[in-house]
Amino acid sequence: MGAGGRCGEQLAGSVVTDRAVVGLLVALGLQFLTAGKLDAADRVLHRAVEIIEAGGYASDRDIVTLHHRLAHLHHARRDHAAAEVHARCALRMRSAVLGSDHVEVAGEGAALGAVLTAAGRYAEAEPLLRTGLAAIAATFGRRSPEWAIIAHDLATLLAATDRTEEALDLLLDVANAKKVTLGPWHASTAATLDEVAGICRGARGDDVDTAFMRPFGIAAHNCDLKNGPTIAGCATCALVEREGCGPSGDR
Repeated sequence: MGAGGRCGEQLAGSVVTDRAVVGLLVALGLQFLTAGKLDAADRVLHRAVEIIEAGGYASDRDIVTLHHRLAHLHHARRDHAAAEVHARCALRMRSAVLGSDHVEVAGEGAALGAVLTAAGRYAEAEPLLRTGLAAIAATFGRRSPEWAIIAHDLATLLAATDRTEEALDLLLDVANAKKVTLGPWHASTAATLDEVAGICRGARGDDVDTAFMRPFGIAAHNCDLKNGPTIAGCATCALVEREGCGPSGDR
């Protein structure tokens, strides 16, 4: 593991002495990754690696999760080769434990698909993303956070391969899901809408109102989104009731 990306299967016979420590380190790694603190995530995740490789811990599930987190870390740093090593280890181990038809395995495959998409290997990535998306939709529904993540990754691939309309449809589905679960003015909803607007302006030349504002009941004229703040900025000011850019569209 680590730089060499060694898989955790080799450690399955180790004596468990540091379970709580490894579990905590893996959990902290997720918190740091979510916060964008990549150096801190690197430190705690590789400390967990050191404990495991010293023979101090041997839970298959935590080793799989550790590989998943390390793939996330390297993906965020755009180290596609290292991310792929860990993503494939996580997928192989999860499949061995749960079986190839399990929804968690499909989700792990989709995580590998996101890594391959970032590396420009679209033909390999697409079936993994589509399989993961279908499995998550069947198990958790099309409003779940897991579905939204994979759908967003698939939309990224579609946009990169010049399938603009399909990408837009999928991104609007993601935005609608976030609108329902998080609210129309949540930063995550706004970020997805910003991507929709960017694709529309770049590929179709649509103005912002045509692209996405009207379907969400937001008045484009209240914020100069083409030349001024992004939709994320607009959502923020709406959230704190500044600049008069609220959902009503009134100043």
